[in-house]
Amino acid sequence: MYLIVGIDPGTTIGIAALDLNGNLITATSGKEMGKEEAVRNITEIGIPSLIACDVTPIPGTVLKIAAYFNVPVSAPKRELREEDKVRESAGVKGRLLNNHERDAYVAALRGYKEHANRFRHIDTLEMTAGERDKAKHLLLNGYSLSNALLLVTGGPIPSKEKIEETDLRKVVESLSLENSNLKKSIARMAAERELLIRKIDLLEKGVEERVRRDEGIQRRDRTIYALRKTLDALNKNIQGKGKWKKEQLKTFSNNVDLEKIIGEYRKTKSPSSRA
Repeated sequence: MYLIVGIDPGTTIGIAALDLNGNLITATSGKEMGKEEAVRNITEIGIPSLIACDVTPIPGTVLKIAAYFNVPVSAPKRELREEDKVRESAGVKGRLLNNHERDAYVAALRGYKEHANRFRHIDTLEMTAGERDKAKHLLLNGYSLSNALLLVTGGPIPSKEKIEETDLRKVVESLSLENSNLKKSIARMAAERELLIRKIDLLEKGVEERVRRDEGIQRRDRTIYALRKTLDALNKNIQGKGKWKKEQLKTFSNNVDLEKIIGEYRKTKSPSSRA
């Protein structure tokens, strides 16, 4: 779908998209949206034929968005008054959430009205709706009406004066831009896919590490339990024989070492210890 897109730049960017019959397709806005997100939102709606704003001189953000799509910019000769914006947006007021979307809509509508007379001429021709939109798109991008119609209908090859070299260059540039945008979309999707794969790998590694850690804790708890049982048994044998002091028992309780405990226990059972 070909579009006339109104942009209200600023901290909050407003976007309004009209079809080439002047109908509002959608309007949106976002705080600190940025050029990249604005371009992505527009691309998801359709193909811009014209970018419009409601202020002059044209803000840098609007120029950058238009340059990305390689389309012209429409701007008023003077800044629009508030009452004009309210009046011109009255018919779609319920579909606009805020003044940013309203200003973007008014800009797009003004852009449409600049070319409405030539559009009406195209609407009278025996063509499909898609052919009319394509002809309007070419018209907005600098083609003469006759050349636009010739390119759309695919008529016989005209004389050199019918199709100018600049028009042919624009066709090549348009196809080149479309190819470039497709490559960017593919690259973006590939990068998103790689990021998702990495996230999945990290999650899986995290689960495995947690399982290993839990198993280690369980083994440690079983070992401590076994050692303490051994220590209890040794304490019962040692108590009453006067060989160990309470301080020694406390040390072994806090630093459970089975081999050391058994060694100490064997010392108490040896003949030399009985002498």
